[in-house]
Amino acid sequence: MRNLVLVLTMIGIVTPCTVRADEDAFATRKIGSRRAATFLSAVFPGLGQLSTGRRIAGTILVVSELGALATTLTANENYKTRLDNFDRLKAEYEEMAAGNSEHDLAQQRWQELTKEADDLDNLHRIRRVFGGVALGVYVYSLVDILRSDQPASTTAITWNLRAVPGVRDAPTRLMIAGRF
Repeated sequence: MRNLVLVLTMIGIVTPCTVRADEDAFATRKIGSRRAATFLSAVFPGLGQLSTGRRIAGTILVVSELGALATTLTANENYKTRLDNFDRLKAEYEEMAAGNSEHDLAQQRWQELTKEADDLDNLHRIRRVFGGVALGVYVYSLVDILRSDQPASTTAITWNLRAVPGVRDAPTRLMIAGRF
């Protein structure tokens, strides 16, 4: 039987790791029902599929959700940064347009302001589209696990919570290990 291990660090990075002996586990829980698979899919898309043995579907859902979330969050941060820049350029242009500057310089600021507005529109569109994709993957994962024809409770899945010592200067991490 293969082991799937998720290492959840304090900052939320998921890293694969190997499973060690069970005597160092803080807590152990056995899961083996459709309800548990539905719960896992509600926690993060694809985990329920992985727990029922549908590894390809589960992996695709996990990767697509991570990609959509990463793109959404990146576009959102870029949008905030660019919005601050847009506000600064707008204030400069309004000051120049009031007659305190040369016409050519004011025209150049207007062109920069127009380009910045177009970039803001594109970033806003990207974050909305990928936010919708992330929501769609989440809903699909739940619907898929609910409509799955996998047996209601066949095999037990064991989840262990352990402390993993850090390497070099890295802090100690908590690890959730599941055996599928």
